[in-house]
Amino acid sequence: MSIQVIGTGHILQKSVDDVRKALSENCPTFVAVELDVRRFRALEEVSFQPEKYKKDISFKDVLAGLVRGGSFPVFVQGVLGLLQKDLGEKYGISPGSDMCAAVLSAREIGAVVVLIDRDIEVTMNRLLAVPFREFWGLVSSKAGDETKVIAGLLNNNIEGILEGENLKKIIEEFRKRLPGIYGALIDERDQYMAFNLARIQQQNPEKNVVAVVGAGHKAGIERCLADIGAGYTVDMPALNKMKKTSLFKVLFIAALIFFAFFLIKTESLFRR
Repeated sequence: MSIQVIGTGHILQKSVDDVRKALSENCPTFVAVELDVRRFRALEEVSFQPEKYKKDISFKDVLAGLVRGGSFPVFVQGVLGLLQKDLGEKYGISPGSDMCAAVLSAREIGAVVVLIDRDIEVTMNRLLAVPFREFWGLVSSKAGDETKVIAGLLNNNIEGILEGENLKKIIEEFRKRLPGIYGALIDERDQYMAFNLARIQQQNPEKNVVAVVGAGHKAGIERCLADIGAGYTVDMPALNKMKKTSLFKVLFIAALIFFAFFLIKTESLFRR
Protein backbone atom coordinates (compact mmCIF):
# COMPACT_ATOMS: atom_id res chain seq x y z
CA MET A 1 0.00 0.00 0.00
CA SER A 2 1.18 3.52 -0.71
CA ILE A 3 0.13 6.84 0.80
CA GLN A 4 0.47 9.92 -1.38
CA VAL A 5 0.06 13.28 0.36
CA ILE A 6 -1.04 16.23 -1.78
CA GLY A 7 -0.52 19.71 -0.30
CA THR A 8 -3.02 22.34 -1.39
CA GLY A 9 -3.83 26.01 -0.99
CA HIS A 10 -7.41 26.29 0.26
CA ILE A 11 -8.17 29.34 -1.90
CA LEU A 12 -6.16 28.48 -5.04
CA GLN A 13 -7.68 27.28 -8.31
CA LYS A 14 -4.38 25.58 -9.12
CA SER A 15 -4.83 23.33 -6.11
CA VAL A 16 -8.33 22.34 -7.22
CA ASP A 17 -6.97 21.41 -10.65
CA ASP A 18 -4.04 19.49 -9.12
CA VAL A 19 -6.37 17.47 -6.87
CA ARG A 20 -8.65 16.48 -9.73
CA LYS A 21 -5.69 15.48 -11.90
CA ALA A 22 -3.98 13.45 -9.17
CA LEU A 23 -7.11 11.46 -8.29
CA SER A 24 -7.96 10.85 -11.94
CA GLU A 25 -4.46 9.57 -12.70
CA ASN A 26 -3.94 7.48 -9.53
CA CYS A 27 -7.46 6.10 -8.95
CA PRO A 28 -6.82 5.35 -5.23
CA THR A 29 -9.06 3.14 -3.13
CA PHE A 30 -9.20 5.75 -0.35
CA VAL A 31 -9.20 9.55 -0.53
CA ALA A 32 -8.40 11.07 2.86
CA VAL A 33 -9.32 14.73 3.34
CA GLU A 34 -8.41 17.42 5.88
CA LEU A 35 -11.94 17.61 7.26
CA ASP A 36 -13.73 16.60 10.43
CA VAL A 37 -17.38 15.54 10.62
CA ARG A 38 -18.65 19.07 11.34
CA ARG A 39 -16.95 20.67 8.35
CA PHE A 40 -17.80 17.74 6.07
CA ARG A 41 -21.50 18.00 6.90
CA ALA A 42 -21.47 21.76 6.39
CA LEU A 43 -20.10 21.26 2.87
CA GLU A 44 -22.41 18.33 2.24
CA GLU A 45 -25.41 20.58 2.97
CA VAL A 46 -24.51 22.68 -0.08
CA SER A 47 -23.70 19.64 -2.25
CA PHE A 48 -19.98 20.39 -2.02
CA GLN A 49 -20.38 23.70 -3.82
CA PRO A 50 -18.49 25.96 -1.38
CA GLU A 51 -19.45 29.15 -3.20
CA LYS A 52 -22.94 28.61 -1.74
CA TYR A 53 -21.72 27.88 1.78
CA LYS A 54 -22.85 30.61 4.18
CA LYS A 55 -22.78 33.04 1.29
CA ASP A 56 -24.76 35.66 3.15
CA ILE A 57 -23.37 35.02 6.64
CA SER A 58 -21.86 38.11 8.26
CA PHE A 59 -19.83 38.79 11.38
CA LYS A 60 -23.08 39.83 13.04
CA ASP A 61 -24.54 36.38 12.34
CA VAL A 62 -21.48 34.62 13.77
CA LEU A 63 -21.59 36.82 16.89
CA ALA A 64 -25.33 36.20 17.28
CA GLY A 65 -24.64 32.46 17.30
CA LEU A 66 -22.28 32.94 20.24
CA VAL A 67 -24.81 35.09 22.12
CA ARG A 68 -27.50 32.42 21.62
CA GLY A 69 -25.35 29.92 23.48
CA GLY A 70 -22.84 28.72 20.92
CA SER A 71 -19.35 27.76 22.08
CA PHE A 72 -16.51 30.25 21.84
CA PRO A 73 -14.24 27.86 19.89
CA VAL A 74 -16.93 27.59 17.21
CA PHE A 75 -17.21 31.40 17.21
CA VAL A 76 -13.46 31.69 16.61
CA GLN A 77 -13.68 29.22 13.74
CA GLY A 78 -16.61 31.13 12.28
CA VAL A 79 -14.69 34.41 12.22
CA LEU A 80 -11.59 32.74 10.79
CA GLY A 81 -13.87 31.27 8.12
CA LEU A 82 -15.12 34.76 7.27
CA LEU A 83 -11.54 36.01 6.95
CA GLN A 84 -10.70 33.11 4.65
CA LYS A 85 -13.87 33.80 2.66
CA ASP A 86 -12.72 37.37 2.06
CA LEU A 87 -9.34 36.14 0.83
CA GLY A 88 -11.11 33.63 -1.39
CA GLU A 89 -13.20 36.37 -2.96
CA LYS A 90 -10.03 38.34 -3.63
CA TYR A 91 -8.49 35.44 -5.54
CA GLY A 92 -11.68 34.27 -7.22
CA ILE A 93 -12.29 30.93 -5.50
CA SER A 94 -14.24 29.84 -2.43
CA PRO A 95 -12.43 28.44 0.64
CA GLY A 96 -12.71 24.67 0.83
CA SER A 97 -12.85 24.22 -2.94
CA ASP A 98 -9.84 21.90 -2.78
CA MET A 99 -11.54 19.59 -0.28
CA CYS A 100 -14.79 19.66 -2.23
CA ALA A 101 -12.90 18.77 -5.42
CA ALA A 102 -11.31 15.85 -3.57
CA VAL A 103 -14.68 14.54 -2.32
CA LEU A 104 -16.44 14.90 -5.68
CA SER A 105 -13.52 13.42 -7.63
CA ALA A 106 -13.36 10.51 -5.17
CA ARG A 107 -17.01 9.76 -5.80
CA GLU A 108 -16.47 9.87 -9.56
CA ILE A 109 -13.76 7.19 -9.40
CA GLY A 110 -15.54 5.13 -6.75
CA ALA A 111 -13.03 5.79 -3.96
CA VAL A 112 -13.90 5.79 -0.27
CA VAL A 113 -13.73 9.25 1.35
CA VAL A 114 -12.12 9.26 4.80
CA LEU A 115 -12.19 12.22 7.22
CA ILE A 116 -8.83 12.42 9.00
CA ASP A 117 -8.73 15.81 10.74
CA ARG A 118 -9.38 16.52 14.41
CA ASP A 119 -12.72 17.94 15.56
CA ILE A 120 -12.58 21.69 14.95
CA GLU A 121 -13.88 22.50 18.43
CA VAL A 122 -11.00 20.60 20.04
CA THR A 123 -8.50 22.43 17.84
CA MET A 124 -9.98 25.82 18.64
CA ASN A 125 -10.07 24.98 22.36
CA ARG A 126 -6.39 24.05 22.35
CA LEU A 127 -5.60 27.20 20.41
CA LEU A 128 -7.28 29.27 23.12
CA ALA A 129 -5.14 27.51 25.74
CA VAL A 130 -1.92 28.80 24.17
CA PRO A 131 0.08 31.19 26.45
CA PHE A 132 -1.20 34.75 26.34
CA ARG A 133 2.20 36.18 25.29
CA GLU A 134 1.88 34.53 21.88
CA PHE A 135 -1.42 36.22 21.13
CA TRP A 136 0.11 39.50 22.27
CA GLY A 137 2.91 38.83 19.80
CA LEU A 138 0.36 38.79 17.00
CA VAL A 139 -0.43 42.45 17.61
CA SER A 140 3.18 43.48 18.27
CA SER A 141 4.68 45.93 15.78
CA LYS A 142 7.94 44.00 15.73
CA ALA A 143 8.32 41.99 12.53
CA GLY A 144 11.32 40.12 11.22
CA ASP A 145 12.56 39.82 7.66
CA GLU A 146 10.75 36.52 7.16
CA THR A 147 7.45 38.13 8.11
CA LYS A 148 8.02 40.73 5.41
CA VAL A 149 8.71 37.96 2.92
CA ILE A 150 5.42 36.31 3.85
CA ALA A 151 3.53 39.59 3.44
CA GLY A 152 5.13 40.08 0.05
CA LEU A 153 4.05 36.66 -1.09
CA LEU A 154 0.50 37.20 0.07
CA ASN A 155 0.19 40.55 -1.69
CA ASN A 156 1.97 39.78 -4.91
CA ASN A 157 2.09 36.07 -5.65
CA ILE A 158 -0.07 33.90 -3.45
CA GLU A 159 0.57 30.77 -5.52
CA GLY A 160 4.26 31.20 -4.73
CA ILE A 161 3.52 30.21 -1.14
CA LEU A 162 3.14 26.60 -2.26
CA GLU A 163 6.66 26.51 -3.67
CA GLY A 164 8.93 24.36 -1.51
CA GLU A 165 11.41 26.91 -0.19
CA ASN A 166 8.81 29.63 0.36
CA LEU A 167 6.53 27.29 2.29
CA LYS A 168 9.43 25.98 4.33
CA LYS A 169 10.41 29.54 5.33
CA ILE A 170 6.87 30.45 6.29
CA ILE A 171 6.34 27.34 8.40
CA GLU A 172 9.71 27.69 10.12
CA GLU A 173 9.08 31.37 10.94
CA PHE A 174 5.64 30.47 12.29
CA ARG A 175 7.11 27.69 14.45
CA LYS A 176 9.86 29.91 15.88
CA ARG A 177 7.78 33.01 16.61
CA LEU A 178 4.56 31.31 17.78
CA PRO A 179 5.38 27.78 18.95
CA GLY A 180 2.17 27.29 20.94
CA ILE A 181 -0.12 28.43 18.14
CA TYR A 182 1.95 26.39 15.68
CA GLY A 183 1.54 23.35 17.90
CA ALA A 184 -2.24 23.67 18.22
CA LEU A 185 -2.95 24.46 14.57
CA ILE A 186 -0.28 22.47 12.75
CA ASP A 187 1.93 20.04 14.69
CA GLU A 188 -0.82 18.35 16.72
CA ARG A 189 -3.01 17.99 13.66
CA ASP A 190 -0.10 16.62 11.62
CA GLN A 191 0.23 13.85 14.21
CA TYR A 192 -3.52 13.30 14.36
CA MET A 193 -3.90 12.99 10.58
CA ALA A 194 -0.77 10.85 10.23
CA PHE A 195 -2.16 8.45 12.86
CA ASN A 196 -5.41 8.10 10.92
CA LEU A 197 -3.55 7.52 7.65
CA ALA A 198 -1.34 4.90 9.29
CA ARG A 199 -4.44 3.15 10.64
CA ILE A 200 -5.95 3.00 7.15
CA GLN A 201 -2.69 1.51 5.92
CA GLN A 202 -2.62 -1.13 8.65
CA GLN A 203 -6.23 -2.14 7.98
CA ASN A 204 -5.87 -2.14 4.18
CA PRO A 205 -2.27 -3.14 3.39
CA GLU A 206 -2.92 -3.76 -0.31
CA LYS A 207 -4.82 -0.55 -1.05
CA ASN A 208 -3.65 2.90 -2.14
CA VAL A 209 -4.47 6.17 -0.41
CA VAL A 210 -4.28 9.77 -1.56
CA ALA A 211 -4.46 12.34 1.25
CA VAL A 212 -5.52 15.89 0.37
CA VAL A 213 -4.39 18.37 3.03
CA GLY A 214 -3.34 22.00 3.32
CA ALA A 215 0.19 22.54 2.03
CA GLY A 216 1.39 23.51 5.51
CA HIS A 217 0.60 19.99 6.75
CA LYS A 218 2.22 17.93 3.99
CA ALA A 219 5.81 17.78 5.27
CA GLY A 220 4.74 17.27 8.88
CA ILE A 221 2.36 14.43 8.03
CA GLU A 222 4.99 12.69 5.91
CA ARG A 223 7.51 13.05 8.73
CA CYS A 224 5.02 11.66 11.28
CA LEU A 225 4.20 8.72 9.00
CA ALA A 226 7.89 7.90 8.82
CA ASP A 227 8.14 8.12 12.63
CA ILE A 228 5.12 5.87 13.09
CA GLY A 229 6.66 3.37 10.69
CA ALA A 230 9.79 3.40 12.86
CA GLY A 231 7.78 2.65 16.00
CA TYR A 232 6.64 6.05 17.28
CA THR A 233 3.30 5.98 19.12
CA VAL A 234 0.92 8.94 18.71
CA ASP A 235 -0.86 9.82 21.97
CA MET A 236 -4.36 10.34 20.55
CA PRO A 237 -6.11 10.84 23.94
CA ALA A 238 -3.69 13.70 24.70
CA LEU A 239 -4.33 15.28 21.28
CA ASN A 240 -8.09 15.16 21.91
CA LYS A 241 -8.00 16.52 25.45
CA MET A 242 -9.88 19.78 26.03
CA LYS A 243 -8.01 22.40 28.08
CA LYS A 244 -9.11 25.15 30.44
CA THR A 245 -8.92 28.75 29.29
CA SER A 246 -9.27 32.01 31.23
CA LEU A 247 -12.11 34.44 30.59
CA PHE A 248 -9.62 37.30 30.20
CA LYS A 249 -7.77 35.49 27.43
CA VAL A 250 -11.01 34.58 25.68
CA LEU A 251 -12.13 38.23 25.70
CA PHE A 252 -8.74 39.42 24.47
CA ILE A 253 -8.71 36.92 21.60
CA ALA A 254 -12.27 37.87 20.69
CA ALA A 255 -11.21 41.53 20.52
CA LEU A 256 -8.12 40.62 18.49
CA ILE A 257 -10.15 38.60 15.99
CA PHE A 258 -12.73 41.38 15.70
CA PHE A 259 -9.93 43.91 15.10
CA ALA A 260 -8.34 41.74 12.40
CA PHE A 261 -11.70 41.23 10.73
CA PHE A 262 -12.40 44.98 10.85
CA LEU A 263 -9.02 45.82 9.28
CA ILE A 264 -9.46 43.35 6.43
CA LYS A 265 -12.98 44.56 5.69
CA THR A 266 -11.87 48.21 5.82
CA GLU A 267 -8.99 47.51 3.46
CA SER A 268 -11.37 45.78 1.05
CA LEU A 269 -13.69 48.79 1.02
CA PHE A 270 -10.85 51.19 0.24
CA ARG A 271 -9.67 49.00 -2.65
CA ARG A 272 -13.05 49.07 -4.39
